[in-house]
Amino acid sequence: MPTETPSSANASDVATSYTSTDEDVTDEVVVDREPPLAERSTRLMAFILDVVFAMIPCGLVLSIVSGLRGVPPDALLQGSALEELVQSLGGIAVWALVNFYTLRRGQTIGKRILKIQVVDYETGKIPTLANLVLLRFGLFALISQAGVSGLAVAVANPLMIFGEDRRCVHDYIARTKVIKLLTKH
Repeated sequence: MPTETPSSANASDVATSYTSTDEDVTDEVVVDREPPLAERSTRLMAFILDVVFAMIPCGLVLSIVSGLRGVPPDALLQGSALEELVQSLGGIAVWALVNFYTLRRGQTIGKRILKIQVVDYETGKIPTLANLVLLRFGLFALISQAGVSGLAVAVANPLMIFGEDRRCVHDYIARTKVIKLLTKH
């Protein structure tokens, strides 16, 4: 009687039987494949959530600074290149502070809510805080301030997500990818 081999059977039809003892029973699930990439729409929603969560403290800081200087908040946004650089660096700092707790897990607040995570492209490990703050976010926040060329980079960055491996420009530079978190059952 011919038997079906795992390579010719559907993955759902293949079962593994084993005998366990009390010593080897764990809650941990071992998966021998890479976690799936995050969906494009999920990454977009995480970005939108991150913008909302960052706008609140940035708006508060801008209001406080404008009050201290005695000028309307929109006047602060119309300064020299140096003032714009300082504002960008301040925005990066506020973003990093808002997301500090979750960044240690390779997530922003939006990514945590939507159960996706940034990992190193090759190792699958969580990138360093420096990698996440400086390369994935900070570099593009600064570049986007560079007039028309900055605008072009800011537009091209997210459009790269439509490639097969769903990585934006900042993912290539930081050597990262965004994955779905696998839930424990």
